[in-house]
Amino acid sequence: MSEDLERTGRARRAAELALVRVCSHYGERPNFVLLGGLVPAMLCSDSARLHAGTTDVDVQVTLRLLGVLSTPGAWRSP
Repeated sequence: MSEDLERTGRARRAAELALVRVCSHYGERPNFVLLGGLVPAMLCSDSARLHAGTTDVDVQVTLRLLGVLSTPGAWRSP
């Protein structure tokens, strides 16, 4: 995206809702790792310092192609 979205409470809630939707598609136990701006508030919710926020959801997933588990880092864009 060419322009950054403003990091507001509303933007964070939209990102959290997107994460819930992603999780619902994975079933009972999602098989991915949450990265990025949603993590600090989950890990440090009692901190006096606030994180700047986020406008998106960053996850790391394991892909299965043709029944073969991919090696992390094996698929890279040019």
